[in-house]
Amino acid sequence: MVSQRIVRAGLGVQALMKLRFQFLSVFAFLCSATASHAWAQVRAQVPAQAPAKSSPLGVEAERGFFRAEASMDPFSKLVRGGQSEEPQRQLSIQIQRYAITGDARAFLLENEGRRSRIKFLCGPGDRRFDCMLNPTQPSEEIYSLRMRPSSGGGSVYRDRRGAIVLKIASHGGATVYWPGDGRGLAASEAIGDETSLRLPFASVSMARALSEQAATYLSARVGAPIDFDLGTPATDPSSGAAVLYDTIARTARGVFIAAGAAASDQNKEAFDGRIKMVRFSAGPTPEIRYAKNVVMVTYNPAADMDGRLSSAQVARFLTQAMK
Repeated sequence: MVSQRIVRAGLGVQALMKLRFQFLSVFAFLCSATASHAWAQVRAQVPAQAPAKSSPLGVEAERGFFRAEASMDPFSKLVRGGQSEEPQRQLSIQIQRYAITGDARAFLLENEGRRSRIKFLCGPGDRRFDCMLNPTQPSEEIYSLRMRPSSGGGSVYRDRRGAIVLKIASHGGATVYWPGDGRGLAASEAIGDETSLRLPFASVSMARALSEQAATYLSARVGAPIDFDLGTPATDPSSGAAVLYDTIARTARGVFIAAGAAASDQNKEAFDGRIKMVRFSAGPTPEIRYAKNVVMVTYNPAADMDGRLSSAQVARFLTQAMK
């Protein structure tokens, strides 16, 4: 009897040990599954790295992309003690208004990292082409600039050809080179409405009206009829015909500059009658061509001001083509 009780007790202990082992196995499995699920959710929130591709902003933009990818790693801060390896690039857009000292002229400056834009605003009595083409709705050109730090903690802004357009000292004072004025003019930050330096919305009817005004304006000053053909205008869902509208204004000014350059070089007869039509069409890349008295201009309706040529680019091309 005693031996039978000992055997039964031993079997009971074995059953309990087996049951405990099974419970621990199930518990470990559940913990593992929960951890895997949590990790899957974290991974799902981190976008997969995009394949390398060329960028219109060059190498610097590609580096910015990879820095942003690294900052999204949920464990990167743990590995580096709670701080990222490099400070992230500031992408916020800042817009400032400046006024010329002792003058009514003003300009807007937009900063986005080291990429900047500047617009010289039209004022009363302003005789610049951008202000005269459509006086009721001026079409001031927006220029792309590149900012670089200068000695003393200031900044220097240059255009695409490397010419200095603006200097800002560390104390905030500015020196600007106004279009058509070779002198450096003192300017200071002013209070006013800050408007984004993106091309404003324009309708197709607005673009057609501007093309008619440009054709009339240029024909009178060149001394020969010039027609503007918009073809089938291309638009963008958000900005409408904004790029086409700006392309018309920039092309008209480019023709005007080239005609003036030909006249000043006593080569006006080489320009007269050489342009009878300016034809616009949409395409992936902005470009300009010339053949048989027709200037063909291509614009990208979805690329904002990067989708059109500047007036200086148009003028340089036509000046060479008309020789």
